[in-house]
Amino acid sequence: MRLSFCCVIVCLWFFGSVAAQDAASFWIDGQIRPRMEFRNGYKTLQSDSATATAFIEQRSRLGLGYKNTLIELYLQAQDVRTWGSTPLVNNSNGFFTLFNAWLKIKASPFISIKVGRQVFSYDNQRILGGLNWAAQGRAHDAVLLEYKKDSSQVALQIGAAYNAISGSLNQQAYNLAGNYKMMQFLRFHKGFKHSKFSILVLNVGREAADQKLYFELSAGGIFQLKFKNFQASLEGYYQYGKTTANLNTNAYLFAAKFSYHLKPLKFVLGADFLSGTDALDQGVENHSFNPWMGTNHIFYGHLDYFYVGSSHKNAGLLDTYAQVHYKPTSKMKLNLMYHLFYTPNLLAQTGTSVPGGLLGHEIDFVFKYKIKKYLGIQLGYAHLLATPTLETLKPSGEASNLNHWAWLMLDVNLELFRHKIKPNLNNLTNTRF
Repeated sequence: MRLSFCCVIVCLWFFGSVAAQDAASFWIDGQIRPRMEFRNGYKTLQSDSATATAFIEQRSRLGLGYKNTLIELYLQAQDVRTWGSTPLVNNSNGFFTLFNAWLKIKASPFISIKVGRQVFSYDNQRILGGLNWAAQGRAHDAVLLEYKKDSSQVALQIGAAYNAISGSLNQQAYNLAGNYKMMQFLRFHKGFKHSKFSILVLNVGREAADQKLYFELSAGGIFQLKFKNFQASLEGYYQYGKTTANLNTNAYLFAAKFSYHLKPLKFVLGADFLSGTDALDQGVENHSFNPWMGTNHIFYGHLDYFYVGSSHKNAGLLDTYAQVHYKPTSKMKLNLMYHLFYTPNLLAQTGTSVPGGLLGHEIDFVFKYKIKKYLGIQLGYAHLLATPTLETLKPSGEASNLNHWAWLMLDVNLELFRHKIKPNLNNLTNTRF
């Protein structure tokens, strides 16, 4: 007992002396982000019997951070709710949670380990994204080992997670919707003067009803080139393994994007192709690429008809698009985007299969204005001109109806408090044991 007590005293003395020599900082930050939406054919075709809706959803976050030369700690509470969803006089609700709760330890100037609830967001967020557009965001309970050297533009991340429903005495089924049981990934990034590339390997294990694990692995990368006013990116990923229905997965994604900057305008042309499964192969083999941990709202149209929590019956997608970005000042930006959606897969219809084809055209408009560094306002509008072929994938509504969506968002991000702790250089020499 005496020995244990002495060890504790020695440790407290040692770490207290070292900490006293470290320059450190403590801060508090916050975010308030209310967004009003008008939905009439959002995510799925509007039916004749449905009525348009409007609501306001708000994200509120409060973060506490601490950092010195050895460790960094960050805790971030989050509340996501729809205005009016709780009584005026209310004791409690289920909206409050921890979005970030992690500790980072620096083993060297270039190597760190990060443990806890954290966001994984890399490259263009095609495969691993933070889902910041959604009010709730996406965070993982995981460990991350990172090597990063900015001077040579090299980064290596290795992440892993293992999930359980609770701390039980015996094995329990892991049936939390939308989650994985196990996950590992490796990313390598290298930058050059006019180009950069990233390689990503992601292995996800999901648990089926029989408590067996089925793994799907996605592997590929992205190459980006930037020379004067011209930019280009090429990316490709291959996905294979087993679905939780014990079907073999054999799927792929290819994408290309080209842009030319002529201030204050930027012109973009691109195409994304995600493989899908023919109607006759449903339940036999899976050829549908699933970017389920990416921030898909960025890519496949702002109406979120594809890969954003709304089924399109495992059909593949060819999305060709054109964009014009107008940025007259550092505070203002206007984006106009056009998408042409097409599926090459055979689709199920009245007991038979028919060729796919043109699904529709979508126009997206976004306006952003930065009032202050910490205060911004955004508004957007999206309109879909659907074809009858899309009704096969979205049978709940009619293509001929007006399918559109509008939103207005206020985004406030503040650093509420920051205190810098100066090192006490005399502390170690004045301390005696």
